[in-house]
Amino acid sequence: MIQNPSWLNENSTRTYPFKEGCTLRTGEYTIPTNFLVDVILSGCDPVCRYRVNYIERSNTTISLGVADSEGQFHGVVNVEVSEPRYTTQYFQPTEGSTLSGRFVFGEGLKEITNIENNKRYYFGFPSTEIEPAQCVPLPNQFNYVTSLSRFEDGVTGPRLTGDVKLIEGDNISITALPAMNAFRFDAWKEYNCECAEDLEKYTRCKNCIKTINSMRPNDAGNIDIIGGQFIQVTSTMGINGPVIKISFAGEVDCCCTACDEMKDLRNRVEGALSTFYGQ
Repeated sequence: MIQNPSWLNENSTRTYPFKEGCTLRTGEYTIPTNFLVDVILSGCDPVCRYRVNYIERSNTTISLGVADSEGQFHGVVNVEVSEPRYTTQYFQPTEGSTLSGRFVFGEGLKEITNIENNKRYYFGFPSTEIEPAQCVPLPNQFNYVTSLSRFEDGVTGPRLTGDVKLIEGDNISITALPAMNAFRFDAWKEYNCECAEDLEKYTRCKNCIKTINSMRPNDAGNIDIIGGQFIQVTSTMGINGPVIKISFAGEVDCCCTACDEMKDLRNRVEGALSTFYGQ
């Protein structure tokens, strides 16, 4: 959230957040004074100076690289030219860099789209050195989280600071793992539902088979249909879609073993009855 736009307006005609006296120029291009209106970099080496060493446009994205006076490249910050005035973007450090921070862009973001696409414009310290007061050293300190926020569709939501709670939700459990100094989030595999209406709240069940003969799928979403004696299960593609066909396997008639055993049993029962009544 930008809380003091009037201060940014006042600085839009200065070279700030570049060091006072910087030309903002390379041989081919001059950066608008209202393009970058605020910068903060943390984790800086107190013996180094820092600068924006290049600007590059790739279609609708503008990228700024950051390097120090020792020649080390530290990372980039990217911004979409469609972003509104005074949009904040966070610095993306390279592996091994101690830098973190944010860049605030102004109306000049629209003007800078006239640079050539997919071409880098390099700058030296006399052109784009970042104001030393905006480069904050954090000696002998570990990296730490200063805030949490949700970032979606290019928009950063409200920041959470202080003691932040992680709350379990529907079908989600949280487990603390002290030995690993971590939290684990699990989606429950099992759910307790008594009717089809309850299943509607589970996205994975809205467009799939819920039950077959009251039998629910397993964790992988499968139900096995298995044939037995004289039963054959086949699958094919029918006119209206996939078809599972259940049929007798081969020709089954009254000459089968089961029929013979039934006839034999009937003959023995009739023979027993004839003997009984004959007495």
